[in-house]
Amino acid sequence: MSGLWNVVAAVLVAAPVAAQGTNDPFPRPIEASDGVIVVDFVEFARLPDADGAPARMMLLVDEPGTGRMFVNDMRGPLYIVSYSGRTVREYLDVNDPRWGVGVRSTGGERGFPGAVTYDGEAPRELLRQQQPFGNHNGGQLAFNPTASPGDPDFGMLYVGSADGGSGGDPLNLSQDLSSAFGKILRIDPLGSNSANGQYGIPADNPFANDGSDDTLGEIYAYGARNPQRFAWDPETGNMFMADIGQNIVEELTLVEAGDNLGWNVWEGSFRFVSRSEVRLENRRGDPAFRYPVAEYGQLDPLLQRQSAATGVHVYRSEAIPQRFGSGPDGQVLLLNKRDGVIRLLVPGT
Repeated sequence: MSGLWNVVAAVLVAAPVAAQGTNDPFPRPIEASDGVIVVDFVEFARLPDADGAPARMMLLVDEPGTGRMFVNDMRGPLYIVSYSGRTVREYLDVNDPRWGVGVRSTGGERGFPGAVTYDGEAPRELLRQQQPFGNHNGGQLAFNPTASPGDPDFGMLYVGSADGGSGGDPLNLSQDLSSAFGKILRIDPLGSNSANGQYGIPADNPFANDGSDDTLGEIYAYGARNPQRFAWDPETGNMFMADIGQNIVEELTLVEAGDNLGWNVWEGSFRFVSRSEVRLENRRGDPAFRYPVAEYGQLDPLLQRQSAATGVHVYRSEAIPQRFGSGPDGQVLLLNKRDGVIRLLVPGT
């Protein structure tokens, strides 16, 4: 790890992906004995199989005050899971023929990635993007939970959008301010001053009034590769993004309005060269970019060989107690899209 701070720690969730790095900026793996915290896990809940295959989960969202959480299956269903884990039932299915919007979930990095609340009415389409390649579909959608009524950020919807797919961002979309790909967007779902009239572009967005017809006013930050998850620090309101690297560097980055997050000029703190190489010299060499606060090698065996940063949760303490994290009452709940099981982390022995 590099750039860790002493009051905020982040949980980076590792998930297997394909990788083929030939040079490694992290030649010394994290030792299994370095600051080890022993944990175990027990089964908390299990989502139903579909057509004989386990659910492909990507996100768990707590709905405060209701005693329930929402968990997605990337093939289209959204499930309610009780705080006890004993009740699991389907809440809605995006593939419902009434909506006429089928989920394309065949293959890797495709499907329904989110978990949202829903009032039962017909869905309203906010925006649609024509993607140049098949992978890197969508990202997280979230409201800032630290904002309250009267705050400029209250009710603004943040949209994570990956770089359009393929590998290495061959069309250089992440650095292109006329493209929505490789960005974190910030929109007002109740507004109407967008090009399609279905949402609003907040006047305080960093590029909303830059005077260029080509720059998208929806952009909050750019230069992301695959920002599947972001979260806010409940104490400071700071936003952090977990960004999946190409094949070598996984990163966690503090994100502020107008930031250039580097991709595809940089992969983490290192100059991006190709799918199999980064430049090791002149690390963090250009002050125009925002670099990670923490990063690790994708091939580190302790974090799973060929891993990807797919989750982030801000945690503040000098020690890790028994119960903390993303679930009700601060539990750490881990999703496994290979077997459809939600697991609860508990102290190990």
